Amino acid sequence: LQIWTQAVPDWRILVGVAMVRCGKYRWSWSQSGLSVLIMSGYVALIWFHQAVYFQEPVVVKTWPELHQTTTTEPNLMRCNQTSPPGRLLLYVTTVLSSQHISWMKCWPARIWPKLKRLQQADVLLYVGATKDASGMHSHKRMAATLLATWPNTCKNLRFGERYLGKQRGAMKAMHDAVSKGWFKEYDWIIRINPDVFIFDEKPMLRLMRPRTWGVFYNCRNVPPRYGCGNNGVDACRVFQTDWFAVRPDKINKNAFADWPTFRDIAEVQATKGLRNIINASADAWLEPRAKGICRVTGHGLWHENSFCEDVLARKPWLKHLDGP
Repeated sequence: LQIWTQAVPDWRILVGVAMVRCGKYRWSWSQSGLSVLIMSGYVALIWFHQAVYFQEPVVVKTWPELHQTTTTEPNLMRCNQTSPPGRLLLYVTTVLSSQHISWMKCWPARIWPKLKRLQQADVLLYVGATKDASGMHSHKRMAATLLATWPNTCKNLRFGERYLGKQRGAMKAMHDAVSKGWFKEYDWIIRINPDVFIFDEKPMLRLMRPRTWGVFYNCRNVPPRYGCGNNGVDACRVFQTDWFAVRPDKINKNAFADWPTFRDIAEVQATKGLRNIINASADAWLEPRAKGICRVTGHGLWHENSFCEDVLARKPWLKHLDGP
């Protein structure tokens, strides 16, 4: 019934066509019924072609929702998870650059097999809009096809409404998820870029303890601002946004609402928006004192702006197994 109503929003169209045919040509009701049957078969054939194209039922289910950008209660698939640390969502954000596409293709065979617990997590892929609006249809099909190859049972797609650039797009991705309730019912969400390689999930999972509200990786320290910094004196410890983990019920609904006007980088905005976690001393840090470039480069994670096959061939994380 759900598939039927998606394909033919108003069943009365079919009945109307049959009645017109009957009145015009004085067909019998049995002939009209045959007309309805033929049209039904045609609609079913169209739906079947779409299902075969996407290959995975979850993607077919997602496709009718791709244009729903204003709903406050998205119909997201959620699976039961009983293993610690509870119900977990991997929130993957991207604009599907050629580099990110290479990583999306790498995850099924090269990354997921090593992540026994995260394989059980739900996945929500958020894809930012392209600069050229005419390319969004193929952009959406590419995202659906890539996500279909991931092994997770419950996976969903959402799209940005318009192109916003790297920094503002990252802020808007978090604002959409928080304000529209996409994180509801989860104990933890992990916000991550596709090119952040998780070579060991255990360090992050160990820090997701019952009394911890957020797990972070230091980007850099900046002068006190936006209420960040101990008593306005000590430096503000800014955390990475390419990867972090947080309890959704500890995120203020308006934490990322200033995305249209915020004049700093996404890392500073997120640190400001989630400062209640740090102020409550409910934070844990994979790396509290990072040095050099603002990237996760240790403790089970590796991030650099390179293509997947190149990074996996070089294995640069082997030099940082004890941290940066």
